[in-house]
Amino acid sequence: MTEDTRLEGPPFGELVAILAKSIREETRIKSIATTVNAMGKVNWDGDARDQWTSLVDVAADRPAVLGALLPIIDDYLNGTRYYDEFLQWREKNGQSGPSGQSSRARIHQAVSDVRKSRSSLLAHNDPRKGQLYLRTMRSSIMEIKEIIEAMPDKVPSASIVLADAAEEAAAARSEILFACEEALREVDQLTIDIIEARRQSARVRQEYSGQEAFTAERSMVRHLLNDRGLVDLESQALLEVIDQQLAHLEIPVPGSALQGQAAPQRAES
Repeated sequence: MTEDTRLEGPPFGELVAILAKSIREETRIKSIATTVNAMGKVNWDGDARDQWTSLVDVAADRPAVLGALLPIIDDYLNGTRYYDEFLQWREKNGQSGPSGQSSRARIHQAVSDVRKSRSSLLAHNDPRKGQLYLRTMRSSIMEIKEIIEAMPDKVPSASIVLADAAEEAAAARSEILFACEEALREVDQLTIDIIEARRQSARVRQEYSGQEAFTAERSMVRHLLNDRGLVDLESQALLEVIDQQLAHLEIPVPGSALQGQAAPQRAES
């Protein structure tokens, strides 16, 4: 039996209460409403509580709107004093989502996995012994790419400050996605060359012996090490771009050059 996750009664009121005290500026509420395609359906009269009541009421009757709204709220509140209360509400009311993790938590884990797999891959003299770490790196980069691609576009605003922030965010997304593509290209090339090197190695062992086989193996390893160097270069470039650009998306990256800096706070104190 499917769990009833409609918003009504106490869950409705509890969510409105959290939002009314954490995100009070009308421009922000309108930005969120526009992002979830509910702007024209919301009654904008009254204060923040009235506006949130109207927006949540729209979402309660439209699963697609609710499905888009909750992850956006998650990102707005992450890092604020209201976040734990919001997570508890989601868990209690069956609205935690399929992954159970915010995009911030997922991207933090993916970045950490790229760092670890990159270090482990470099620890082997023969890249063929690091193919497991190569697969992990590829999966993690794809995770980063998919998260960034799925982030909602910033909504244009009459405010110059907000418009500038939206432009910075769009540029940051573009740079991160480009760096992901570059890193994936080198990871895939090394993977292809490792497969080919194994085929050649099997053939060399059958057709040659002694010094000829040894020379052929050394040549293959040198080629793979060169490929690995490109993977190392592009994955490092990706990590540097992430360190530099995620701040524009208001996502701090633990373990990076940005660690220790204050995370942007979008919710009201």
